[in-house]
Amino acid sequence: MMQVTAVRHHGFAQVPRLITRGTYKTLSLIEKGLYTCLKDICGDAGECFYTLRSLAKEINTSISTLSRYIPRLVKAGLIIAQKKIQAKNKHEVYHIQIETKLMRLLQLETKMLTLFQIATKIKRLFLTATKIVSI
Repeated sequence: MMQVTAVRHHGFAQVPRLITRGTYKTLSLIEKGLYTCLKDICGDAGECFYTLRSLAKEINTSISTLSRYIPRLVKAGLIIAQKKIQAKNKHEVYHIQIETKLMRLLQLETKMLTLFQIATKIKRLFLTATKIVSI
């Protein structure tokens, strides 16, 4: 089994708020849980290679559950999952990537938040300057 070594956070996986309460809040708990596990396994690299059997064992679920819910996460646009055949032992391996579209949305959300924070600071400075001038 070939795996990409992912940078792991110390005991936790960072799950975007878009998944829990935002755009994707209509996902089932199983879908959110699977996404969280995949996000943890893929780490900062954003990708991993697993057989369904190894992945099922890693996250303590069944192969049939993975077969049912991985396509749902693909359809939702959260992950890319490609089946590949390993050359040496002919095992079917999933190449799983956390979807870059979601990552771009998160980056945009962060930039918007930053712009909002800057605008708020400018407004405060303007109000302070207006008070000083009126005195």
